[in-house]
Amino acid sequence: MIAVNICSEILGFVPVYSEQGNSTVILSGSIAEKRLDQHIIKRTLKSVKRDLARCYALDLKAQAEILRSLYRRAYPLPFYLPDNRVFVPLKLRKARVLRDAVYGYIEIDIIDRIATTVSEDLESIEVIFVNGEKLRVYSQVSTIRHSLYFGAEIKKSISTKKNNNEAREDIQLALKVLQQHLDIDSSK
Repeated sequence: MIAVNICSEILGFVPVYSEQGNSTVILSGSIAEKRLDQHIIKRTLKSVKRDLARCYALDLKAQAEILRSLYRRAYPLPFYLPDNRVFVPLKLRKARVLRDAVYGYIEIDIIDRIATTVSEDLESIEVIFVNGEKLRVYSQVSTIRHSLYFGAEIKKSISTKKNNNEAREDIQLALKVLQQHLDIDSSK
């Protein structure tokens, strides 16, 4: 299980094959400090994702259903946390056996850009993080851009909802204060 104190620092998780078998690299750190740490754990990506959701008492299946119906998209879908972090799915490894997880999830704000390099007639695509580190991606550039755009759209949507809720709460508080003021004046 992921320690609760690290949940707010998780910036991504990548499925990897290690000497211990199917494992996950957890990317954590601070976007503001442009610090990115890597921790490899012998757990599947699915269980790491589930533990992260548990830190926030989230039902990711229900969230996926909502995203699927709102945006008419299929798996793999981004997911978001209450603190406005949006994790986009990227194909980060090639499967060795059937049903191996190939998609990892990266928090959208740590991605600076996409880079394509060609060496010996082979094209390699990488995402470059805000601290300059790179991560190989096994998808077409258009697929990556689509995933990033979808993640940005979700982020904008949840930010707007949060701002609308805050405005609604401010209005309710103002009405309550006004009501109290009117009650005081009417009792005189």
